[in-house]
Amino acid sequence: MKSFILIVALINFVSAGENFDPSKVPGCEKVKDIKGTSLKTCCETYPNLHDPDVMKECSSTCASAGSSHIEKKCCWTKCAMTAKKLIKDNGELDTEALNNYIMEKLEKSEAWTEPVKKSIDDCVKEAPDMLAKWKEKEPTVEKCDFALNMVMKHCVLRNLFFNCPSKTSSDKCTELEEFGKSCSLFPQVGGFAFKKQKKQKKKESDGDDEE
Repeated sequence: MKSFILIVALINFVSAGENFDPSKVPGCEKVKDIKGTSLKTCCETYPNLHDPDVMKECSSTCASAGSSHIEKKCCWTKCAMTAKKLIKDNGELDTEALNNYIMEKLEKSEAWTEPVKKSIDDCVKEAPDMLAKWKEKEPTVEKCDFALNMVMKHCVLRNLFFNCPSKTSSDKCTELEEFGKSCSLFPQVGGFAFKKQKKQKKKESDGDDEE
């Protein structure tokens, strides 16, 4: 049941584009209430897996990919994961390479060794069923030859937060985790705020300089 709810919401998110309102998705209604709290706020060591150079390159590469939002998302995910050498020659996700990539971002933290492994292993088991349900609900997924890896990516990002070994104990963070478990679009919705944090730190730094 959990995987069914997750994939239905993922369909809406991937196919709707910029005009999609996540608060309309069951379980995500409180997205506006958790503003100001992010993955890094509640899991200080949560890995930022985004590479600005790769993001820029793939945005350019996929600018004219297909006519639908889902085709562009498919292209972008494939481009980014391939650039990071996370895909085998047969197109399958290289889970060992993904594990190593995440651990490198975490500076090989021993505290994260088991949580990372569990996050990936659980998603390997769940992803095929999630993809099958996605295809039943959204036939255009057939246009994406990278759909299973898209589901895996979303699943792993969620699980890394839920399995975080360094969670912050606060009402706000408890609220964020509860939101994440009820909202299947999390963490793409309601979790990422790296840019906001950097801007805030710069603002604080500028303020210190002024003083």
